[in-house]
Amino acid sequence: MRSALRLLASACLLAGCASADRGPLTLNEKYARLMMLEDQRSLGAGEIFTRLDDPNSLIRRRAALALGRIGSPEATLPLVDLLSDSEAEIRSTAALALGLLEGPLAPEALSALQKALSDVDPGVRGRAADALGRKGSSEIAASIAASLREHSPPGAPPFPWGEDIARSEPKMPHLDQRLGLFALAKLSDLPAAWSVLATEQSQPRFLWWPAAWASAQFRADELAPLLLHYAGSNDPYLRVWGARGLGRLSREQAASVILHLLRDRDEKVRIEAVRAAGPLGLRDAVLPLLEMLRSDTPYVRVEAVRSLATLPDPTAIDPLIDQISSPSAWLRAAGLRAVAFQDPSTFWLLLAGMDADGDWSVRADLSRLLGQIGGDRAITLLTHLVEDRDYRVRPVAVRALVGASPTAARPLVLPHLQAEDPFERAAAADGVRELRLEGAVDPLLAALEASLQENVPDPGLAILSALEDYGPEALERGAHIALQDRAWLVRKRAAAILTSSGDPTADAGRPDAGRTLEDYLSLVTPAFTPQAFIRTEKGTIEAELFIIDAPLTVGNFMKLAREGFYDGLTFHHVVPNFLVQGGDPRGDGNGGPGYRIRSEVNRRPFLRGTMAMVLPAGKDSAGSQFFITHLPQPQLAGEYTAFGQVIKGMELVDRLEPGDVIQRITIWDGVTDPERPTRSVP
Repeated sequence: MRSALRLLASACLLAGCASADRGPLTLNEKYARLMMLEDQRSLGAGEIFTRLDDPNSLIRRRAALALGRIGSPEATLPLVDLLSDSEAEIRSTAALALGLLEGPLAPEALSALQKALSDVDPGVRGRAADALGRKGSSEIAASIAASLREHSPPGAPPFPWGEDIARSEPKMPHLDQRLGLFALAKLSDLPAAWSVLATEQSQPRFLWWPAAWASAQFRADELAPLLLHYAGSNDPYLRVWGARGLGRLSREQAASVILHLLRDRDEKVRIEAVRAAGPLGLRDAVLPLLEMLRSDTPYVRVEAVRSLATLPDPTAIDPLIDQISSPSAWLRAAGLRAVAFQDPSTFWLLLAGMDADGDWSVRADLSRLLGQIGGDRAITLLTHLVEDRDYRVRPVAVRALVGASPTAARPLVLPHLQAEDPFERAAAADGVRELRLEGAVDPLLAALEASLQENVPDPGLAILSALEDYGPEALERGAHIALQDRAWLVRKRAAAILTSSGDPTADAGRPDAGRTLEDYLSLVTPAFTPQAFIRTEKGTIEAELFIIDAPLTVGNFMKLAREGFYDGLTFHHVVPNFLVQGGDPRGDGNGGPGYRIRSEVNRRPFLRGTMAMVLPAGKDSAGSQFFITHLPQPQLAGEYTAFGQVIKGMELVDRLEPGDVIQRITIWDGVTDPERPTRSVP
């Protein structure tokens, strides 16, 4: 039975209170309108609800996805209704959408998703498990585990389900088992997970990367038999997660295997073994780690430096000091940190004799380090770094000083609310919140006024958060000001504050996407799957772009590439075995093109080589920054927009370091000349 909400929406449309249909719409027009309403974060006066009853299943499915992406809790009951649809694809999309709604799910939705764990279709079961993993509680883990055991594949375990982890499909093999295992890991219920991951003989039920990944998420010695098995596998990716998981166990369980894996032939396995050595306190690892500093890859070397920071040994001091003079800013910053923890006296002696590093990123990392160390000498240096010549250092230093010494930070925080840089103001607002400074309301409101026209949500959101500690009157004053902010995320937060305080008229308005219906129609049926060629100093990376799954995100990426926006920018952030991140004109992770685009969470998995958009300020805050994953990252699904997959050049991605330059991104879409000139954008 359809919900009353949908019936009311239908009545509203029939009465003419929505501008939906001026005569019958074609399938493409309906689809384009749903995309447009998503961009506006609008239910269209009920139009989307009526599309859930459309005779065309494609439109019903797209309407369900739109409701999930918009995130309004009003969509809960209509989506629950769709879990009973006759078509499995629609039931699956409804489950996905329920997991995307904002806030906790209503009990009836959780109950319906648990029922969907028994669906005849594995895709529906998988999406229901995924939604429950994100929205449910640990009590639900037992239901997910029971479903996985009930629908266990025929045959005797272990199930050796090898696969190409760089091949992305919207509907991956064994989707119920895959998403169910990920959900159990998110819910952190060890008994439920063990009942699926292990056989009665305490051996792995699956020789499959999702099972190894799920096993590695727990900190429990009970999982040692599985992790040891994975660590000894012939499959390097199973060894990666085996090593990662062993690093979370006791030293007795893991030490000998981690020491062995430090010499593994695969770089990715060595990286995980190096990371495990520190937390396990493996003093026997110091010698092989020092050997790595001399001869291994840049990724392994930087991880070895970081690991040595936690393994005090006199023989490590001089090799670590050598890293401080490296031409790589990445290694210099890691070396400073390692020396500080290996030998504090040597660290302070070195700082006293060194000029300030010429690379802003090293000074920013030094600020973070000084904030951790604390003490008079650290505080003295931080009081200088909060006035650093580079705008990217100052926000980091402000936060570090607040954490290291509230007393020293108190007289310095309020002046930074007047800074020109919006992220410096955001850091200052966070500091005001932490310190609860007296007389800060008027400076906070003045800083909010100064931020209204920037279309950068960070300062506005930080200031509203700070005002919460100064009482409802101050917060409401700030919310009224913030309703005028160009950034929709700030207006949305302001409207929520005023609504909760009893003002039913508070309205954030709708984001202006700057597109007409014709623009959306052009994205509905692309003639070709576009490809991007990312040219770097180390070679060219070729990627397929998911224009069907994320049309607006892909369109934005192609537009920026063709305008030359990315020319000369860098990959500014690299975490080995995780991702490389680039596309920021500031270079510190805060920059963008001057506008935000909405998220287009979809069914694409996060595998090796997946391209996705960075979210500097949370949902719907993407702009130009993107990342490429080194390894599968299931925890990112449902949060970030996957919009492409590397199909050639992953060996280049594995060699990218912070500071490597994007020379140019060329787009081929079968229509526009890929060699058309681009212009550089400052």
